Amino acid sequence: MYTVCVPISHLYSLPDKTSEHVDEALFGTECEILDDFHSFYKIKTDYEYIGWVEKTDICPVLVRGGFVVKKLFADLLPTPENCRTPIITFPKGSRVDYGAPHEGERYGMVILPDKTGGYMHKEWVAPYPKMTENFRDIIVETAKSYLGVQYRWGGKSPMGIDCSGLAFMSYQMAGITLWRDADIDRSTALKQITLAEAQKGDLLFYRGHVAIYEGNGRFIHSCGPYGVCESDFETQPHMKNNIIAIGTLK
Repeated sequence: MYTVCVPISHLYSLPDKTSEHVDEALFGTECEILDDFHSFYKIKTDYEYIGWVEKTDICPVLVRGGFVVKKLFADLLPTPENCRTPIITFPKGSRVDYGAPHEGERYGMVILPDKTGGYMHKEWVAPYPKMTENFRDIIVETAKSYLGVQYRWGGKSPMGIDCSGLAFMSYQMAGITLWRDADIDRSTALKQITLAEAQKGDLLFYRGHVAIYEGNGRFIHSCGPYGVCESDFETQPHMKNNIIAIGTLK
């Protein structure tokens, strides 16, 4: 088993950086190598997505990260002082091997795959999420944390995110794994319901698009020139009229 050892590993449809950018695997994502070609590996991520990445983006798993970065970005510092130049900056959703500090201490240690390490503020990480009763609140709160982030096809980070990447990350931070793309049939965790049954955190599916329902006719999504934004059915009636499926957890 291997792991992503750069902040963001770009997945391509072919072993060529000019091919379609299909996904981004964040630091700590575990993967399996399926094939190799020149400077690329074909990988399958731990959420079953397949693409080509540069070989330098991954390395063998030494220790599984039990914590996740919850800030949009979090610096890893060489000493437990915020006046130092970062060693690396992790995007939200990165999985790290974090040593929780003692009470009263502000920084804990992160061990990197090359066995070097650094320090990260304890407020910037949390134990890897498990699904809880308030998962709907967490889904919507996570989606809102990306408000204003630019749209990026295949993106899944605060550097740029697409519609299905936003849904994936919002659910992952609530301890739920979805299929990466906007396809309700590939997400076995979901069942279809009607709009009248939809609750906060459910997913609204369109042809090639997905949005996160907030309730009361409001939703969050990532689209075109606007990036991640909030809207409602009253001002965008086509977003109500063109729904092809609504997904909720089984």
